[in-house]
Amino acid sequence: MSWHQTIIIGNLGRDPETNFLPSGDAVTNVSVAVTEKWRGKSGDMQESTEWYKCTAFRTTAENIAKYFGKGDQIMLIGRMKTRKWQDKDGSDRYSTELIVDSFKFIGTKRQRDEQQNSHNSQKSDGYQQADPDFDSDLPF
Repeated sequence: MSWHQTIIIGNLGRDPETNFLPSGDAVTNVSVAVTEKWRGKSGDMQESTEWYKCTAFRTTAENIAKYFGKGDQIMLIGRMKTRKWQDKDGSDRYSTELIVDSFKFIGTKRQRDEQQNSHNSQKSDGYQQADPDFDSDLPF
C-alpha cells in the first residue's frame, strides 16, 4: 500500500472502457463525476461538478467493467499520477488521473431510483420499514 492515497466517491459519467495490453492485462478507464452542493449567500442552491479520470489495471479493471455502468455510484481508492505527453503539434501536455488500487460498490442508478420511489410511497404515518442490511454496516 502506498502512503499517497486518494479516495474519490462519485458517479460514472459513462460506461467503463476496457482495452487489453499486449501482455493480456486489462486496462479500464472511467470518468467519475463528484458533485458538491451548497446554499449560496442568497439562499439558493448552488452546485459544482468536478470530473476525474480514473484508470484500473488487471483484475480490478475487469471487475469495474463487469459490475459498473453509467450513472452507478462508486468509491475508488488509489494514487494520483500526472503523465506528460505531446499533442499533434509537438507541445507538451499533462494529464492527471487516479490510478485505481481498489474500489467499493456504493450503488447503482437503478437501486437509487428504486430507493427514492419506495421513500415516496411510504405510509402517511411517517414510519419507515427497517433496512435488513443496516446491521451489516455496523462496525461492531
